[in-house]
Amino acid sequence: MHPLPRKVYIYSMDFRFYYRVISLLDQLGIASEHHAPNDALPHSGTILTTNKERKLLPVVSDHAKIDVISVSCSLRTQEQLLSHLTRNGKTTTHEEVIIGIDPGKHIGVYVEADGVELTRFVTTEISYLEEYLRGLFLQIPAVSYKLKIGDGTGMFNILRKLSPGILVKLSLFIVNESKTSSIFKSQNLPRVLKNGLSAREIAHRIGIHVIDVDSFLKDGKLPLQSP
Repeated sequence: MHPLPRKVYIYSMDFRFYYRVISLLDQLGIASEHHAPNDALPHSGTILTTNKERKLLPVVSDHAKIDVISVSCSLRTQEQLLSHLTRNGKTTTHEEVIIGIDPGKHIGVYVEADGVELTRFVTTEISYLEEYLRGLFLQIPAVSYKLKIGDGTGMFNILRKLSPGILVKLSLFIVNESKTSSIFKSQNLPRVLKNGLSAREIAHRIGIHVIDVDSFLKDGKLPLQSP
């Protein structure tokens, strides 16, 4: 299964479709570039178009390293988009997927599989985070999934709002998030970029493994030692 592309070229004149897709791509942290269906194709990369407009694309050169994906113009959810972006190639089961979360009003999310970054993004909706995780389990199969979340404000709110069906699939680690944001303060980065980078920093720290998640969410007491 392909990892998520870093950039998607959207070839469509259906502007409702276009604005819907760029919103989903932005949330996934994937850059995009817009073209009319008859514009020249890039030499390499992932092209997304509608089923109706695919026939309008120029002929793909035999030497071009292009992945053309056509979808229904009614595509609406991140899960549907993830399915299309990762559907090609042989299915790979990863050893370990790590999800890093920087809690707060703006939730930073970072995801890597076997040490390779797949995506990072920021959301203000826990329901969106849950939808993303459901799609992740379907599209990025792995032997184990680790969720590492910073111990800052909003941590319990996020965990308690995620459904038991999500949490049971994850090994939960609570990470000391001290100075994860200050590392990037001197770089004058936008907040949304800082939150994603903070989530990456959290994902790379050890953390404390929570064995009994239900008890932890009830009493808020961490284990005495990390594994």
